[in-house]
Amino acid sequence: MWHCLSLALSSQCITIEALLASSWGREPLQDEDDKCEEDGCLVHRQRSKETRLVRWPNILAIHLKRWKVISMVPFYQEKVPPRVTFENVLLVESGRAPYHLRGVVVHEGVAGGGHYTAFVRAPDNFWYFCNDGRPPRLAPVGEVLQAEAYMLFYEQ
Repeated sequence: MWHCLSLALSSQCITIEALLASSWGREPLQDEDDKCEEDGCLVHRQRSKETRLVRWPNILAIHLKRWKVISMVPFYQEKVPPRVTFENVLLVESGRAPYHLRGVVVHEGVAGGGHYTAFVRAPDNFWYFCNDGRPPRLAPVGEVLQAEAYMLFYEQ
């Protein structure tokens, strides 16, 4: 069971719905060292993993993987910058109640450093921009929906 869904980004602009749809299903596992070890067989295994959703949660936390490992030694990551389009309402399947956007976390800066801010939809249904020790300020919905999201929080 997962509590936060991590979605890998590609180099192109994409919608949150398309990212979710591409996250389910079977995919082959690629490992050159994964071989049959019985009686010196040494045949490459053809294993796969399957991701499927059994039950949607009441709170859906989506982490967008905006970092790609370039090198392990020395360790170096690169930001994956494409725009992910998301809306106030997320429809996940027909006949199911929609999810409503409640929060957006934004990361500014480089891997291993930078600064996090957040847009939060309060019980009064207004959006607020939160940034460390400063008081929250009202934020127009257009500003929220244009943010380069790192995490999205939806509530059913």
